[in-house]
Amino acid sequence: MDLDKTIKELSINEKKVLLTLHKLNGKASPYEILKNGDFAKDVEIMNSSSWLQSKNLVEIKDDIKTVYSLGKEGTQYIEKGLPEKRALKFIFDKGGKASLKDLSLVLDSNEIPVAVGWLKKNNWADISKDKETYLSITEEGKKALNTETEDEKTLKFLNEHPNSQLDKNKITSLLSRKNIVKEKEVITCTVILNENGKKIIEKGLEIKDEISQITSEIIKTGSWKNKDIRPYDINAFFSKNTTQRKNFTRWFRMLIQITNSVYSSMSS
Repeated sequence: MDLDKTIKELSINEKKVLLTLHKLNGKASPYEILKNGDFAKDVEIMNSSSWLQSKNLVEIKDDIKTVYSLGKEGTQYIEKGLPEKRALKFIFDKGGKASLKDLSLVLDSNEIPVAVGWLKKNNWADISKDKETYLSITEEGKKALNTETEDEKTLKFLNEHPNSQLDKNKITSLLSRKNIVKEKEVITCTVILNENGKKIIEKGLEIKDEISQITSEIIKTGSWKNKDIRPYDINAFFSKNTTQRKNFTRWFRMLIQITNSVYSSMSS
């Protein structure tokens, strides 16, 4: 690589991205570059990073991760407890045995079958039938009264740390229940300074006013006489390893990532 030629062909924003990456120990998300660099718009980072990749000065890595947060019912259960735990307490308070019909005193109609199903699955209550259907608390159920279950711990964690990564095995039972936990995939981009980029930094970068595009106004006013005109590499975006579609996809992902990061910082 001809370092001097490459440096001459770098735009001001491309230089800023390289210098900001150097300041951030060689790698950063687009949002981190936006926060720590001298940029007016997020689009400047996305365009510049794509061009830098085409010039083999940075690498852009996409990472897909699955995160979890509370659903509508999950948020409600944080406040009032899981249906099976409320039913368990009710049965205990009734002397260890309660009718199925009486569960409506503490549960909504749609919660009763859910509660009964989990009481049975967890071996917290036995079901018997006489004239009515009754639920009797078991020894396991008595122990569970004052024990925080893994599901309850997970709900509490997600309430305090939304959009967190979790072991799928830990959250399987909650995912099987409607509207308690939401699952989504998040794509993040990381811009990484490669060896060529580091050599460019070591060679030295100067941020100065320049002309990257000649316009009729610039010609009329003669302002070009006192500024450097940046050379343009017409092959930069059309190497064998880079396609316009791939760069546009990354550009769009980076836009989403920056937008989400800005929104999160405003909300916190």
